[in-house]
Amino acid sequence: MQEYNILLFKIKDEFFGADAEEIDEIMEYENNDIGNETILLTYLGDVLGTEVTANSTDSKKVIVTGDNGEYRGFIVDEVIQLLRVPESSIHDAPEILLTEQNKYIDKFCITDKQLFPMINLSKLGVHIKSGEK
Repeated sequence: MQEYNILLFKIKDEFFGADAEEIDEIMEYENNDIGNETILLTYLGDVLGTEVTANSTDSKKVIVTGDNGEYRGFIVDEVIQLLRVPESSIHDAPEILLTEQNKYIDKFCITDKQLFPMINLSKLGVHIKSGEK
């Protein structure tokens, strides 16, 4: 049975996940430097339409993805853990849930303990690069 590695994180007080294969690095919020590379930073809460939290930046992390040498950083409020889940735990999002605001959430993960949406970072990165939100 095939398994997936999913990075579990929080935006505001909600859990989200992303395929760990799409992630190059996880960095502290204050230290978002990859050598000489410039990283375009985007707070995932803005993309999903949530308000910016008034919390300190102590637990904020930057999830870094790269494509053809171009890096993007997605700011999350907290990284929880890396989960290994069976393929049967990953489900396509129902069409009715796919709106303009959450078009980057195309899958859900259901584990014994929780259900959370999965953000497609590759799809999101392409839209940010093209100037969309």
